[in-house]
Amino acid sequence: MRIAKAFLLVMLAGFYAAPAFALDPSLPEATPREALREGLQAYFNGDKKRAATALEVAANEGHPLAQWKLGKMYAQGDGIGEDDAKAFNLFRQLASQHADDNPHTAMASVVANAFVELGNYYRRGLESAGVQKNAGQAVNLFTHAAVYFGDPEAQFYLARMYLDGEGVARDPGRAIKWLGLAARKNHVPSQALLGDLLLHGGEVPARPDLGMMWLIIAKENAAPEDRDWVLGLHFQAVEKLDPATLERAGDMAADWMKRHRG
Repeated sequence: MRIAKAFLLVMLAGFYAAPAFALDPSLPEATPREALREGLQAYFNGDKKRAATALEVAANEGHPLAQWKLGKMYAQGDGIGEDDAKAFNLFRQLASQHADDNPHTAMASVVANAFVELGNYYRRGLESAGVQKNAGQAVNLFTHAAVYFGDPEAQFYLARMYLDGEGVARDPGRAIKWLGLAARKNHVPSQALLGDLLLHGGEVPARPDLGMMWLIIAKENAAPEDRDWVLGLHFQAVEKLDPATLERAGDMAADWMKRHRG
């Protein structure tokens, strides 16, 4: 799941209700909220080194958004040196402190994403943090985010685990159910994978029209980083299907997008 830039900007805008002042985030009197505000403002102004310094103050005091954002910066090498061990520890702190938070608040998406990040670290293993590869633990983390928080990215990864039999008994039917939940939340990778599975059938009942519908929707929604592989699946489907099925799928996709964008 990508946490939208708009979400962080909204959070930052909320801080401007307080009087503005120049904060030195290294000072002990800086509150976590003040440090977070300074960190987000510096980040969006392009001063990522200062952002990391301020966010670390807030993260050390347990502010969940600061823990998450600083963790993402370390995980991606975003303006600071890439350090997966630091990212892992920040996500672990966030997840352990907020696992049972209200799943309907705005901050819940941040907590859920921390579980997803941790799950992927356990899938791969992380020697620098002393984390052994553990697919079963990854399944547990994805499941919590998928069930309790209803997070579509977690639902996607959980579906992949069931498809591959990774850390859990292989169950394509259950994978389809998780992909369906995420697809209906406009999660593009889930829409594309669900469409491809339904198109070809095999271990799940084939529904070429429904599969093509999801591939059309995924193509329309795809972000730049997903576009190439989604277009590849879409092209293969177009080559495979007859005109009547393509027309029916196009009508179904148009109706779905109209109902879910209105």
